[in-house]
Amino acid sequence: SRVSSAVRDWEWGGCSDNIGYGFRFSREFVDTGERGRNLREKMNLHNNEAGRAHVSSEMRQECKCHG
Repeated sequence: SRVSSAVRDWEWGGCSDNIGYGFRFSREFVDTGERGRNLREKMNLHNNEAGRAHVSSEMRQECKCHG
């Protein structure tokens, strides 16, 4: 079958999920006020980072056909 030049020249641009942006945003939003000055703040910062690490470990690329 004939494939149009638009299809042949199409290049995948990647996912729109920007985990780096999400991590930066969560650090600015969730970690605000937690400076690690006492044990509770240190625990909260640790747990926040552990949550981000878990999200990162569960990220995967999943391609779907839109045609």
